[in-house]
Amino acid sequence: MNLNLTTTIKCNPDLKNTWQMVYASQLYGTFFAVYAKIVANKDEKCMNSIDLKLINYKGPINLGIHEATYNVKRKKISIIDHMNGNSLTINVLSVTLWIRALTEQDGCEKPITIEQSINEDETYLEINRKLLPLSENGNCVVDGVFDSEFYYRDGLSKPIPKKLDEISGLSSWKKYNSLDKEDEGNVELLGPGGICPRGYAKIIF
Repeated sequence: MNLNLTTTIKCNPDLKNTWQMVYASQLYGTFFAVYAKIVANKDEKCMNSIDLKLINYKGPINLGIHEATYNVKRKKISIIDHMNGNSLTINVLSVTLWIRALTEQDGCEKPITIEQSINEDETYLEINRKLLPLSENGNCVVDGVFDSEFYYRDGLSKPIPKKLDEISGLSSWKKYNSLDKEDEGNVELLGPGGICPRGYAKIIF
């Protein structure tokens, strides 16, 4: 089935050096976009590899790609088409993208080897964005920057962690640092930084 709200990416050898937008969102007040440079075999309908690049646009905090992985087990998912509210099942080629703020380098690039044949006519590149906290030690302030995606604060009150069941995100603090664990099915993204956690781009050969 088709999504009614999606972007597209072309897997054309002539575009192997072209960066195509696959995801955009906002974190820590910074609007950013993620672009993909794709190497593919058009005749065999096979996507060989993806290079991902994050570009920061307006906003005070530099964001970067900490890690990116291809989730080979996640191929078919059920989602809601937000244009009409209907539930539908789509085929996906899923990439998990871990974002971290306060990166010294603006943006960052990450290559991913995929080697995946696209056998279905309607297949989407899924960007499954996850956010890492500013501090690996549980500090709410790093280099003078308050981690507003993971904590609340109000004047003199002690900052408190945002409850994971109140907003979109992950299931526990521990999983934020478990980069080797991949979602195998239709898992809800719960936790801080949950706004716009996923993006879909229809793959065209």
